[in-house]
Amino acid sequence: MQRKNRRHTSFIVHPQLQLKLIGGQIGLLSGLLSLLLFRLEWVNSQLLNQIQANSLEPQGALVETLLIHQEQISQLLIWSFVLVALLLIGMSLWMTHRIAGPIRRLQNYFENLLKEPSKPIPPLYFRKGDFTEDLGDTIVKALLAIKPPPSKTSTPDSDKIAQKKDSGEDAA
Repeated sequence: MQRKNRRHTSFIVHPQLQLKLIGGQIGLLSGLLSLLLFRLEWVNSQLLNQIQANSLEPQGALVETLLIHQEQISQLLIWSFVLVALLLIGMSLWMTHRIAGPIRRLQNYFENLLKEPSKPIPPLYFRKGDFTEDLGDTIVKALLAIKPPPSKTSTPDSDKIAQKKDSGEDAA
């Protein structure tokens, strides 16, 4: 059954999955930022070498403009990195929450079934909007096919007697 009036939602429901995914994304993004900043520095140093090789004045307006643009581009790249990293973290938490949440719910469902195997199989619900919304019905149907609900008048001895009657053996 779905919970109502839930006040606190923890988006880290499966830290091993979620934090590894976010760490990998941030690592890739950091590598890309480092590569871009390194490339920018290399291009600017090549331009400065060309300016000096052509006997242009090293402290001229061209060099100052080049250094100003390098600083502006570096700041733009860093701020872009921060923005994209925050968006990636938020999106990753939301997406993995919609995947890891149902996995956690399914794990708890099976643990409860194992604690009390004689109880009838309860329905399994997932949150609206989860990527596994329809999985609960399929799991319950499969479990019912494997283990039909116990009949109220059935006992283990009466089941054995019924099986012997069906097979043609004496019940005595």
